Amino acid sequence: MLYEYKINLEPNIIAAYSKQNLQDGKKQLREILIPNMLKNLFQKIETIDDNTLFLSNPESLEIRLTEEYEDFKDKMAMLYTKYNAVVKEFEDTGGITYSKSFLNDTKKEAKDAIKKLLRAFPELNLAADYPNNLFNKMLNKDVGHGRMYIIHGRKIEKYLDENPLSTSISAYYDSLTERIYLKAENDNGAEASRVLLTKMINGISYEHNLGKININPIFEEYKIPNAYGKVVFHFVYPNGLSPEKSKYIFDKMNKFEKINKLPFSKLDVSISAPAEEKFSADQIEDVGKEDGKFGYLANITNAAKKIMEPVINTYHTIKEVIDEKNRTNKGKE
Repeated sequence: MLYEYKINLEPNIIAAYSKQNLQDGKKQLREILIPNMLKNLFQKIETIDDNTLFLSNPESLEIRLTEEYEDFKDKMAMLYTKYNAVVKEFEDTGGITYSKSFLNDTKKEAKDAIKKLLRAFPELNLAADYPNNLFNKMLNKDVGHGRMYIIHGRKIEKYLDENPLSTSISAYYDSLTERIYLKAENDNGAEASRVLLTKMINGISYEHNLGKININPIFEEYKIPNAYGKVVFHFVYPNGLSPEKSKYIFDKMNKFEKINKLPFSKLDVSISAPAEEKFSADQIEDVGKEDGKFGYLANITNAAKKIMEPVINTYHTIKEVIDEKNRTNKGKE
């Protein structure tokens, strides 16, 4: 199955590329910059039609058997050896001396080796989620140069202990709509691919001057399991919150109009029912329904717990997606 999602950029990025013309800026982002970034993440790229790319990492490799990993391992070993020499000198004399070779060669080569490995296997960016304090053993906080690269390298090794094989992801990207269709066998598989792809994208998005990127589901409806006294709607830019459907959230001072003019990238709207009352599941489901159709409703929570169960749009084949898009476009003519 193909699960439908929307790529969302932050407003400052859109503004930066749209100074001369909003539509030209958005077109450049959708049709050139985002595809170029995606091509750096996937091993296999195929053009389906003028607007659709097929992206795939079909081979699942043992990462520690690759040239990129061997280079990473050698450069990290050299960095650790020379770092320890600086630490020993500091412990013996109280002074810290970094040689030009250490700063200009050893440290830089370790940095480049990490970067090269992450570029070859972007899923390794997930290693950054490990807490730093679990990987600073035998490192001296007073000897700073090279320390964070060693910690980063140790995180990568930990990740590879748990995930030795590269990840296989397949997806289609539509440059007209910024929609991305992830291949998955079920809802859980689609969510796992979404989380991983988001991490992978944000591992390189800043190098492509695209800032932080969100990937949100497209759905006609979502389910709420219970009634709640307080819920928080998490919208992303452009938030898509309609004054007609949600005006009761704001007071009579036109806050919606004022908020909508701000360059915000996220909007969390918290609503509370009157004392001793709760919002029904139907009431909650009605608030963000329209936003879900366009990928602008990221989540709904109660006490920080996710309560939204989206019924994500699915397709059997990319041909089905293209046929529906063509029918929709003809209907607009």
